[in-house]
Amino acid sequence: MLRHWLEAHGFAEHERYGGISVLFLGQQKTFLGVQGGVELSLPLNEDEIKELYIRFLLTEKTPTQWDEWDDFIRSLGSEFGFKIKGPDDDLLSCCDYFTLLTHNENFQEFQSNYKWNVDRETEEP
Repeated sequence: MLRHWLEAHGFAEHERYGGISVLFLGQQKTFLGVQGGVELSLPLNEDEIKELYIRFLLTEKTPTQWDEWDDFIRSLGSEFGFKIKGPDDDLLSCCDYFTLLTHNENFQEFQSNYKWNVDRETEEP
């Protein structure tokens, strides 16, 4: 069910290995080669998904994408009841995604390098 939902939202399988399916949403050329804009590792046994690994590619294009990423994570929370892991491994509401993103060390380094303006009004559901 989740796989079909992801595919309906533009994800496509990139590869499979060790019981995991790696799906990409969009692709971008980087100095490391072509990478998924959003990379999601989905267990092939979808009967009970206990954890998803989702990686968001940080580039100079990130500010044009973070609203879309926020909507995506919020949808996972509302549609499937997923929570996101906070900095202390606490499980938090998907509504906290943008705050967690902007407090991430890697994000802050990119923000500093690219001078991203992260001041935006966040709306609660």
